Amino acid sequence: VTDDGVDISAPGNTPEYAVCSGTIVLHGIGGFGPWAPVLHCDTPIDGYSYVYYGHAGPENQLPVGTHVGAGAVMSSIGPGIVGISTGPHLEVGFADSSGSPIGPGSAGTMLSLLQGSY
Repeated sequence: VTDDGVDISAPGNTPEYAVCSGTIVLHGIGGFGPWAPVLHCDTPIDGYSYVYYGHAGPENQLPVGTHVGAGAVMSSIGPGIVGISTGPHLEVGFADSSGSPIGPGSAGTMLSLLQGSY
């Protein structure tokens, strides 16, 4: 199975950071658990406006409608199996306005964005 985003293994409750400044527009997307936030970026990244954070947990969860700056803590990695998963990790990728992942073709752009922030 090919993921639609980039998988990052980390312990449960590890903070998740906003990859762009933007507004949290929803929580919970199919297969990713009830706390998975979707962030609408103020400025599109290579044409992509929405970022999803799959398999998030309830810790550090900011409410829908919250505006965050790039690099702000906005959620956390789920402490166990959240959504369809085998354990704590984050899947981060680009989505459409409904929170549905755009697909594996956009994963390389997300990976480059993440690598560039380190």
